[in-house]
Amino acid sequence: AVPDTIYVSYKEESFPLAIRRINFPPLNFPVSYLNPLDSLRVKILTINNPLGYSTFLPVEPAIVLTSTRSTIQGFGLQETPITVNLKGVSAYRPITLKIISSRGTIDSSGLTLSNDSPGEVMLRSEGSGTIQVNAAGTNYLSNSLTIDAVFPWLFLILAVVGGLLGGIGKRYFGDGKIDFKLIVSSCIIGLIVAVAYWGLGIKLIDFTFEDRGYNEAMVLGIGLLAGYFGISKK
Repeated sequence: AVPDTIYVSYKEESFPLAIRRINFPPLNFPVSYLNPLDSLRVKILTINNPLGYSTFLPVEPAIVLTSTRSTIQGFGLQETPITVNLKGVSAYRPITLKIISSRGTIDSSGLTLSNDSPGEVMLRSEGSGTIQVNAAGTNYLSNSLTIDAVFPWLFLILAVVGGLLGGIGKRYFGDGKIDFKLIVSSCIIGLIVAVAYWGLGIKLIDFTFEDRGYNEAMVLGIGLLAGYFGISKK
């Protein structure tokens, strides 16, 4: 005659389901989990039935694409990692799939997921605009990842300003005057060195430094070094 209080538990999480009436009509309780790795069986224990009521919660497997960035510098100046994971299956045979993009290039379009471990590919921009990234070649559903490739105004400005400041600094601490020719040549050198490094992977200055990907400080710093020391003659 007294309604039960039901507790649903999964791993460390537990929450009560209070039944405020008994008999008909039956009550439906939705049970959900935020980030399921696999289908699972839930057993609901009550005072009147200590052995519990079992129910199976199916999770439809799906390929999940994620990225830490939503925007990148366009025209091939920046790349971003794309993480590829299979959700809904905790144990599976190796799965081969392809990662395709509407624009830009993928360093390795073929990818194999195995041992419940995520895979990773690198996406490099091409032009500017919206990039759609999808997984293909499997029977699994997949989300579509959207990344915006923006026109690299900030990259160009930082490279030019860095080259200009480096050239002016060299002339200020050395001999000669600061003229229009120096300003133009320093800006061009800073731009050439920055574009060659991030666009082609070519290092045109005689310095060894840790590659930290792309950030504003690196663009400005390489422009400064290029403007001050010039392009390597090697």
